[in-house]
Amino acid sequence: MIAPSQTAAEPAPGQPVDALVLAGGGEAQPFRVGGQAIPKPYLELGGEPLVRRAVRAALGARGVGQVFVVGEPAALGRALAPLEPAPPGRLHLVPQASDLLGSCLRVFFGHLLPTRGVPAPGGEGLEPAAIDRLSAEHPELRRTPILVLTSDLPFVTAEDVEAFLAAVPAEGAMVVGMCDHRQLAELLADVPGAGLDRWKLGGLPLWPWSVRPNNLWLFRPLLAQAALYTLVGEVYAHRWLLGRDGRILWRNWWAIVRAFLIHGRRTRSPGRYLRGVLNFVPAVLAMAAARALGRVARPLAWPFRRLLPQRDVEAIGSWLLDAPARMLVGPSPGPALDVDVEESFAWLAADGQAAYRRLSERLRR
Repeated sequence: MIAPSQTAAEPAPGQPVDALVLAGGGEAQPFRVGGQAIPKPYLELGGEPLVRRAVRAALGARGVGQVFVVGEPAALGRALAPLEPAPPGRLHLVPQASDLLGSCLRVFFGHLLPTRGVPAPGGEGLEPAAIDRLSAEHPELRRTPILVLTSDLPFVTAEDVEAFLAAVPAEGAMVVGMCDHRQLAELLADVPGAGLDRWKLGGLPLWPWSVRPNNLWLFRPLLAQAALYTLVGEVYAHRWLLGRDGRILWRNWWAIVRAFLIHGRRTRSPGRYLRGVLNFVPAVLAMAAARALGRVARPLAWPFRRLLPQRDVEAIGSWLLDAPARMLVGPSPGPALDVDVEESFAWLAADGQAAYRRLSERLRR
């Protein structure tokens, strides 16, 4: 069996990035498949559970070192057993915390940093003051990264992970993977049937292209104040920006706006905070207008999209986060195709997994 994370050799500077695969239950309800309740990471497509595909992609990617998998260790051990023998010290199973953010912090501070000879700050409690003190005492750790991916990605490959890592900028505290929404729309249009969730067809209308997240992230947690983690938790809790029908979920949009504004007021100087607000609020309104008008006629959205170049959006986010934030558009839409609801899995698995096989073939081409 694969052992829970305990020890590993301390990596030398310049060695690969360690990865975290999120495979905990969290607030997600098990899917009903054939009369059985199956947690999402253990749904099978292509002859294997989804979590094994994500972990294989991480282990097989050049540039990835250790791989930490968060979830229920016994179930993960059974699901990942066919990956053995894994190279010693590379694959670690970590019990999940009460929420996703807690799991991420537990892995980085309680498991990853100890492999580099640094004890977890304040134990498993991870109090913000202890984290900030750790950053001050160990400035050499501030650029320590962790790659994060979810376990519900039927089409993610090692090549996707490699391409993301190869393009990650050196200065980002938070790097969000994106895909060109045109590629995603073309891919799904080529596969007949009910399709995946309609909300996947709704991109965020930046300039010169619309984008949507692709479930790959890279964080350098110690480049930011510990207060940022609370903001990340708030944003994740309201991450559904578009409904399954592609319409804007205004409640979540404004909850995220409010969280950003509160965080900025607490962490930024008055001048930089005002600068961020004066750019952030118009950007949100421009994005909403572009989305709404684009559904009527694409040319109507053009003036508003011109207000949303990627570099400006990144700058606004960095001002309010008090940390460098970047978006990275990858070459493949594969990682953006996650399995969020039972209807998605049912469509992919129907008729001998016809839609899954068709999408897999298209992505390979």
